[in-house]
Amino acid sequence: MRTSENITNIAASLALAQSEIEPAVFDSNNPDYNSRYASLASVMRACRNALSKNQIAVVQGSSVSEKNVVVNTMLIHASGDYIADDLSIPISQNTPQAIGSALTYGRRYGLASLVGIVCEEDDDAESAMPKSDDNGGFDNVEYTAPKESVSQAPARASNVKEVKTPRESKSKRAIARAALIKEIFNTSNQLGMNITNLKEFISNLTGKSIAESGDLSDADLPFILGELQKLKATESKAA
Repeated sequence: MRTSENITNIAASLALAQSEIEPAVFDSNNPDYNSRYASLASVMRACRNALSKNQIAVVQGSSVSEKNVVVNTMLIHASGDYIADDLSIPISQNTPQAIGSALTYGRRYGLASLVGIVCEEDDDAESAMPKSDDNGGFDNVEYTAPKESVSQAPARASNVKEVKTPRESKSKRAIARAALIKEIFNTSNQLGMNITNLKEFISNLTGKSIAESGDLSDADLPFILGELQKLKATESKAA
């Protein structure tokens, strides 16, 4: 993953956008595997308005070689902050059909992964991926599913009726969480911290290795904000 030197603005805006993003709708079928999946259009619909509302644009580029298609996905904030990552897709043959299939696959998974959209695994890129190489082995696409993916959900007993949380309650919780994250970034920025400094500060406070805001529990956020505000007050008195 690549980022601009400072990602304070895009991090805060992305946190707000994620509070509004719903899971992508499974709107397509793969007849070969008798499965449903969320198409590129569905993934884009799930996040476009929330990202645009928070001044984040999506830019996707690509490059093609004889054996691979590389899709670059970049989230760019109005401030100039950006977050970007690449996804390499092996192709079975260098044909327009195989390349097009790999491009669609790469754009969909690249966007879903970078934004944090939940969608199920699928095999719609089957025609793009080689069955085997000359040595009888396989080329694989490495993809880490979002933390809230269906495959990682805890198993439920078949005789237990699921109680669903009202969407409104989830939305309020997400908005409150996003507001705390934004305030943490704003306060750390006022203290002159960059993203690396902030991660180190949080890791020292919580004893957790922090890669993204999703690594923090709801209880962690007010504690971290309070410690940052104490530090800010101390520095103000010293000045």
